[in-house]
Amino acid sequence: MKEKIKYFIYAGIFIVAIIGLSVGYNFLNKKMEEDESAKQNLTNQQNVVTQQKVPSRTATDFTVYTENGEEVLLSSFKGKPIVVNFWTTWCGYCKLEMPYFNTIYQKEKENVEFLMINETVQDEKQEAINYIKQEKYEFPVYYDTKANAANAYKVTGYPVTIFINKDFEIHKIYQGAISKDRLQSYIDQIK
Repeated sequence: MKEKIKYFIYAGIFIVAIIGLSVGYNFLNKKMEEDESAKQNLTNQQNVVTQQKVPSRTATDFTVYTENGEEVLLSSFKGKPIVVNFWTTWCGYCKLEMPYFNTIYQKEKENVEFLMINETVQDEKQEAINYIKQEKYEFPVYYDTKANAANAYKVTGYPVTIFINKDFEIHKIYQGAISKDRLQSYIDQIK
């Protein structure tokens, strides 16, 4: 008799376990389907947002200033390939890539316009001037004292480099420190 009771207890436990597994499986399966549907909706929303954030191919004009305070418009360089680089003196990555810009500027200055733009609203202008002189960089430096350039391209981190072809169309916006080879490659593409 005790053997039969043990048998019914084990059978009952087994049946309850099977029912529990079945209910759990159905619950998890339904949850996974809901999660997959939510992921697909999020992906669809992100695609719409990404499509809305794609910048116009035509470069956006802006105003920056020389060391002496003279106004310079990006559009004044139209007709030649343009490299625009946003930097600050407190940005380590900016300082890492600047020697590449200087070397390539020496090589390409007849073919390409370089605008090395110090984000002066985030930096001290005199500190930037001193840094350029100390490092003996020869590329042209402009100062974004009113954040006109940074706002035009929604720059929030540094460095950022923009490659614009001679037709005043954006070829590439590169965020982060750029290697010498990549810098030269993008310049070759806009020439």
